[in-house]
Amino acid sequence: NTSLEGRTIWRGYVSFGFETSEFRPCGLREKWWVLSNKDLSQRYGTLSPKMYGSVYVRMKGTLTSTGKYGHLGAYQRQFAVQSVLEARALRSDDCKVKGY
Repeated sequence: NTSLEGRTIWRGYVSFGFETSEFRPCGLREKWWVLSNKDLSQRYGTLSPKMYGSVYVRMKGTLTSTGKYGHLGAYQRQFAVQSVLEARALRSDDCKVKGY
């Protein structure tokens, strides 16, 4: 879907661990490989001291076209983080709010 590739701001959930660098965007049934930056890594470490925990984020970055990315090609796209606009603990209404 080329309309996704033109978008630069996304919100959803990130999770990191052994061979895992995952972003699950709100409103889509996809998981993307995340090319993190120092800011996201630090915020994630503070909010989720254990591996594989989920953190809600709103980020700006660049999205690839569909393909096979990340560990064993298990991710549909790759998202390169440019900046983290928000990172916080999960809330029940995270992905229910309209907009990006």
